[in-house]
Amino acid sequence: MMKVSNGSTFNLGDTSFRRKTLLDDYKTLLPILRKHNTLFPNWNNDSQIAYYQEVMAETDLFERSESDDPAKRSRTLTNALIKSGLINDKRKLSEVANNWIDDKIENFDDLEKALGISKDNLVFFRQFIKLRVYDNSNNYFYPFRVALKFLTKYQNVPETDFLVLLHSISSNNSEQSISELIEDYSEVASNNQTFGEYIAEHFSDSSADKVNAKLLFSETMIDAELFYRLFSNRKTPASQVEYIDFVTNLLNYKLEKNEDNLKKLLASSKKSSVKKAFGFNKLPFESKRTIEEFEEANLESDLLDSDNTKIYFQFSSSKKYDLVREYKDMTKRSFNLTGIISFANGLVNLENREVIEIIISNIDLSGNGQYRDYESNLDSIFYKDLATTNILGLDLFEITKRREKIVALLGTESFDMAVRNQKEKKFRNIIKKEFPKSKIQELLPMFITREDEKIQEMVTDLAKVPDIFEYILAIAWFYLSDTEYSIIDSLKLPLDANFKPLGHASGGDGDIIINHPNLTVMLEATLMKKNVQKRGELEPVIRHATNLSISSENKVKTIFVADELDDNVINIFRATTYIELEGTNVNGKVNGVNIFALTISEIMKMLEFNIPSSKVFNAMNNHFTNQPEFVKCGWRNSILQEIF
Repeated sequence: MMKVSNGSTFNLGDTSFRRKTLLDDYKTLLPILRKHNTLFPNWNNDSQIAYYQEVMAETDLFERSESDDPAKRSRTLTNALIKSGLINDKRKLSEVANNWIDDKIENFDDLEKALGISKDNLVFFRQFIKLRVYDNSNNYFYPFRVALKFLTKYQNVPETDFLVLLHSISSNNSEQSISELIEDYSEVASNNQTFGEYIAEHFSDSSADKVNAKLLFSETMIDAELFYRLFSNRKTPASQVEYIDFVTNLLNYKLEKNEDNLKKLLASSKKSSVKKAFGFNKLPFESKRTIEEFEEANLESDLLDSDNTKIYFQFSSSKKYDLVREYKDMTKRSFNLTGIISFANGLVNLENREVIEIIISNIDLSGNGQYRDYESNLDSIFYKDLATTNILGLDLFEITKRREKIVALLGTESFDMAVRNQKEKKFRNIIKKEFPKSKIQELLPMFITREDEKIQEMVTDLAKVPDIFEYILAIAWFYLSDTEYSIIDSLKLPLDANFKPLGHASGGDGDIIINHPNLTVMLEATLMKKNVQKRGELEPVIRHATNLSISSENKVKTIFVADELDDNVINIFRATTYIELEGTNVNGKVNGVNIFALTISEIMKMLEFNIPSSKVFNAMNNHFTNQPEFVKCGWRNSILQEIF
């Protein structure tokens, strides 16, 4: 539920749910919950315990702990699903959730096509557009809409500014006051005001605080009573003594910059309470031994500014940051699922900013309405599978008008293709900058030795390693290809706004599908060991190859890539060349499918010796015969000899 009391902030999940791979986790948890609900119609203690046990038995999401409270853990697992409208508080799946896991989500509408995002991204874009945060008086605001509105106006926003501002807004803020908050941030963006001053001005507990801050620092001696009133801490009043000690040391250092005063300042700055109150949960200063080094390292610090009131403003914004610190990471990870908000290098930006500005023009940011009718009713629009034009209540005239603006902006009627071309260009730049061939060659061996933490550190921690392997394999094949194709179109897994993977591909498609003029290539990637490949990979690879061969006008070749290969599996792959196969999600039959297998080490060798992918296809063709033949172990060897 998204109802918060006065003085609190919204959260999009449970702070004890520490996993970062949200997309795949949601896709895993929802089908188990749907099946669970058929056996346990009521979400009571017994049901919660049973669900947790089912998740533990069917997944490897969590390690079992002796101290686990199964019912509490079960509630934790599902809290984020409630916040995004995928289930209600009774843990019943919404129409959106059911359609998502069945791959039947409402198709992109005329405006959504211009976003250039995947269906998985689209699910969360739509849900967060609908997301409201209520107070006890049925006032609400839309945090994601506010985020979009804010980011259409500002670029390269510091992540701290963005998240603190968003979490500082109250449900009783009017449409006008939210618009003014967005507009007034221009003073920060243009460096006419610090973010601390902005926070103190707009979210201060008292309108007199700014005046009192000037009064406090205008005197030679600190007025302790006034100080404690300004630098408050209701939860831990004892911390105020450490606050005044730090500020006193800071003022003494600014007044007389000597080594003794610097030591006292740095010593007081290391206290946990001071980090939270003045340093955004970090050391407020970069520690250095000499005064010259200290001054140079902290040149941009507002705490060292000649205007001492900035000490209070930094306290004000750091205190706000501490309030939202628990929840900001979940907000960041959740909004990341939409594929349109980029969090990179500590800065926040909106992908496709001008298009989104057109789509959300005149959008409501707040309102008043019955909470129970919206979030307690599975028939409300919050839980329905609706396209954005329906969510926003746009009529045909308004849709046409906005579509025409997008066409004018992009210069073509086929704006979905224009957006994809833009994304292709951006993705290629990302590959060139962040994933040069040398880095791919560095990463590939790590999948063999399963250096999972290092892989996630080098690529992204928002996706599981098998999904990252698909992503890296797609880039590796891009370097091997001697024919041009769209790499963004070849990837079927959802990406975030920084073009990093979020999870695995939805639906029944293969992992990577490359369309050449006269040939379609499907890459199937796995990190499964050979002793489980027959159970886990044999049927899906053949099914994907069959469906693609039936639906494609081109000839189809499938390349199965793994760390190690099961001879039985690759022998069966070879035998399917001479078997008539029937489609599963497409109508029709095909006279055999062409599947070849390569190891990660063989992909690495191709990269090392600049062997193009066309050589693989030619070798496959050269060793194909129309007449069925007995398949023996080692059939790959002659093909590999030709390739290498």
